[in-house]
Amino acid sequence: MERGLFSFATVLFRRQTAPVSFQQINKFLPAIQRIHLIDKGTDVLPDARTSNTVVIMSYDQMVIKKKELEAACYYVIIFDESHLLKDGKAKRTQAALLLSRKASRVILLSGTPALSRPAELFSQIRLVNERLFPNFHQFAIRYCDGKQGRFCFEAKGCTNSEELTAILSKRVMIRRLKSQVLTDLPDKRREVVYLSGDKIDARMSSLQKAKKAYETTKQQNSDAKGSHECLLEYFSLTGIVKAAAVCSHILDNYFYPDAPKRKVLIFAHHQIVLDTVQVEVQKRNLKSIRIDGQTSSKDRGNFCQAFQDDPEVEVAILSMTAAGVGITLTAASVVVFAELHWNPGTLLQAEDRAHRVGQKDSVFVQYLIARNTADDIIWPLVQRKLDVLGQVSFW
Repeated sequence: MERGLFSFATVLFRRQTAPVSFQQINKFLPAIQRIHLIDKGTDVLPDARTSNTVVIMSYDQMVIKKKELEAACYYVIIFDESHLLKDGKAKRTQAALLLSRKASRVILLSGTPALSRPAELFSQIRLVNERLFPNFHQFAIRYCDGKQGRFCFEAKGCTNSEELTAILSKRVMIRRLKSQVLTDLPDKRREVVYLSGDKIDARMSSLQKAKKAYETTKQQNSDAKGSHECLLEYFSLTGIVKAAAVCSHILDNYFYPDAPKRKVLIFAHHQIVLDTVQVEVQKRNLKSIRIDGQTSSKDRGNFCQAFQDDPEVEVAILSMTAAGVGITLTAASVVVFAELHWNPGTLLQAEDRAHRVGQKDSVFVQYLIARNTADDIIWPLVQRKLDVLGQVSFW
């Protein structure tokens, strides 16, 4: 390690993953003698400006302690999961920009720097090199098919992708693929399963009103907000309609009598779907863990450890937004998505809770989809976003 690289550094993480990061720095950088974890508002920043001092905190704490951090003038700032800074108007992004201007070195880390479209890169690029693209409007017109929409300026596409890739690679980005750095990592296979049967059909009638409301707003070319709200309602009801069929599929295919022992990750988005899965898993007397937005950082670590080490814990029931990053669950070789998500990056990150360092088996990923539901809209949308991001060589 270069002497002085971490002479006085701060490392920013998601709230849930900061304690894990503390452990990893201790493990892989033992030369760092003073590591301070700022976990709550009453925690005090270290006074000493000595070498080998690292401060770890969440993005929420960064916003709270913005003035103190700005005054401290950290030599190095590392932003982990930097795609969380994609919104230039967000308080966390504005605070990050102020701090990055004071630092001598700024490092952004992300496996998915853009979750949906190249426009999400602009704010992150500014943290590293503010002069490279000084104006979002010009950046969007050049690289994001930017144009004036009916209600606002839109930057949802991708143009001049080869040029953007070349500039990023030359000026600000170092890209490392798993295939390059983890040559021994087993394969990951994906399968789309279309659910059918009585458990889906019996609940379809409850979807019709939501589906009709969404289609009506689209046909009438109503305001984008109203259309989006109708789609969210349609999406929520789709999860409820699918839940019973999802549980049957998982239990019948992976936990039938005399089934080989295996561990399974089940990802969903809505609490009611997570609740349904948990109830059905408990009915089968399967030992499980659950991590969602209500799970404390301490419990997250304990649950993950139990899943990894206890052979009796066979199922992890996970919120894809709360448990999709920052944890390792390589004891599982099967990943099942009970619901979809708008952002392909969110799905890919969730897959990689199992497909990462320490995985010894091939990972099998299943996406469970129901026809004539909101999945008919969301799944093609995810595919289109992947195509757009692929043009900038992110997937």
